[in-house]
Amino acid sequence: MVTVRAPCGAIAHQTRSAFLICMAQLISTPGLYQCLVDNLHLTIAMTPHVTPAQMSDNTTVEDMVRLFTGDGITIPQISNAFE
Repeated sequence: MVTVRAPCGAIAHQTRSAFLICMAQLISTPGLYQCLVDNLHLTIAMTPHVTPAQMSDNTTVEDMVRLFTGDGITIPQISNAFE
């Protein structure tokens, strides 16, 4: 769920690390995904797919939520990943 979306390649090391840290924060904080989905007024896509993350050194947890909702990652899936 996480690593397939992470930036990859020789030049993406720092970006990949920032991405993985944000993902860890999102998944390891119970209820955060649902809270941010609600607060950002996002809708979880009905059709699941995988979108690679855009390369950025300034990745935020909110960026991860936008990526996941666009890819159809559900709240129970994030909860199961935490467990």
